[in-house]
Amino acid sequence: MSTLTAAGGRGLRWIAALAATAAIALGQQPVAVPRIVFVGLHGGAFAKLQPLAATAEVEIAYLDDDRIAAGADEFARADAVVVQHVRDAKELAQALLQAKQRRTSLRVFALSGAASLATHGAERLVENDARLSAYYRAPRRENFAAMLQALRQRVRGEADTAPEPLPLDLGVLHRPGHDEPFRDVAALLADADSRGVDVERAPRVVVAVHSTHFLLQQPRVVQALVAALDRRGALACAAVDGGEGLDGYGYEKLMLALKPDVVIHTCHSTEKVPFREALDAVHVHSVFFRSQSIGEWQASTRGI
Repeated sequence: MSTLTAAGGRGLRWIAALAATAAIALGQQPVAVPRIVFVGLHGGAFAKLQPLAATAEVEIAYLDDDRIAAGADEFARADAVVVQHVRDAKELAQALLQAKQRRTSLRVFALSGAASLATHGAERLVENDARLSAYYRAPRRENFAAMLQALRQRVRGEADTAPEPLPLDLGVLHRPGHDEPFRDVAALLADADSRGVDVERAPRVVVAVHSTHFLLQQPRVVQALVAALDRRGALACAAVDGGEGLDGYGYEKLMLALKPDVVIHTCHSTEKVPFREALDAVHVHSVFFRSQSIGEWQASTRGI
């Protein structure tokens, strides 16, 4: 993704200019196309939002993490800033506060809480919007379109007519090449048996993944892990956990029925201690590299 990526811009600006001319001729105030800057989205999320911007009548842009420290100018040109992950809360808070001084109408929405921003003086600036968060946590096209519509309405002060967030019916147990989730453990085991896996003796390994990572950020990572486990003779699958606000009951119920020997988490986990004690599996968590290669990390004495 480029440092600053914009969508819905050129065509929308032309339409807005045409509408403004007509409005002035009628003696009315023109309605601006809101500009919304996103920060810290999951990989792949902004690309899903881009084709929806024109229909939602917004202009959207994305600011990469390495430009946030100098992001005040970009934020000051926006009508709203939408924050998902906060990598450096102090840098982001400072940039947002500077932008707010220059553009007092700026609004800042947090999709996953903003406690870290509050510790750096931005607690009165950031709005925690549960509705916007619900759209983002269930990243289907309809919800992303509704999120942009809701943002436009909030910025313009329009009536809230955006549709309610639709549920994300992902199921839990998945395998690459199998389009639908497995309805239960018996179906997963039957599939493994049909592929020649010794379902009684093969080690059972689950790749646990958040819904947003499964759909947007890490689908190829999940596929690669499951394929590598297959090659090593494991009975492997992916399982969508409750780490992005989804109900974790279905995940826990199926995991307890499957009884995996190892669970590989591609991100953090919200599992509770009683569940892990009952599951009695080995848990492995991945480590994110943002600026190093694996080779650089292996040769470094400084860690990540």
